[in-house]
Amino acid sequence: MIEADLSAFYAPDEFAAACTRKRAATADVPFVGIWSHADEDALDGRAISGVHRLHYATSAVELVQGDVVASDGVDYEVMRADRINDGRETLAELREVGP
Repeated sequence: MIEADLSAFYAPDEFAAACTRKRAATADVPFVGIWSHADEDALDGRAISGVHRLHYATSAVELVQGDVVASDGVDYEVMRADRINDGRETLAELREVGP
């Protein structure tokens, strides 16, 4: 049952992508997560902004605001990370950072 074991949901050969958390003065932490990218209204509907979200098992890694997540050669800065689904999963909002 998926509630008992999230590893099936976050299997890297299925939906999940390989990611690495980068934080100053600590070792990089590899983990897997499921990305979603969407456009959302910004500036009271006067602009569109790209939004990047990452779902991952909470036990896999701790992400906090300011951390950097690397995936497929792109770096993203964590804007916020909130636990969901009884705290077993986390949903992080990120923004792409330049080279």
